Amino acid sequence: RWLELFKAVGARDTARMAQMAEMLLAEKSDLPADHRQYLMSAGLAGYLAQGRREQAAALWNRYPEDVSKSDDLGLRLLKAHAFAAK
Repeated sequence: RWLELFKAVGARDTARMAQMAEMLLAEKSDLPADHRQYLMSAGLAGYLAQGRREQAAALWNRYPEDVSKSDDLGLRLLKAHAFAAK
């Protein structure tokens, strides 16, 4: 699944990026925080590139433990776009 995600990111296949990120985040794992934050970034970027802000915000809200302690500026920027007022 990780390889599928990397292929989607490389191909700029935003729908597949979001789908694969969601699948991987839903799996219970002991991945390091930065790996899970990458998944969150890929999922958010995938949804936002499709104009699906509500789904991006919902993704963020489903996995708050994966992002609550992140100081990654790119991830925070994606969050800001997901929760921006219409």
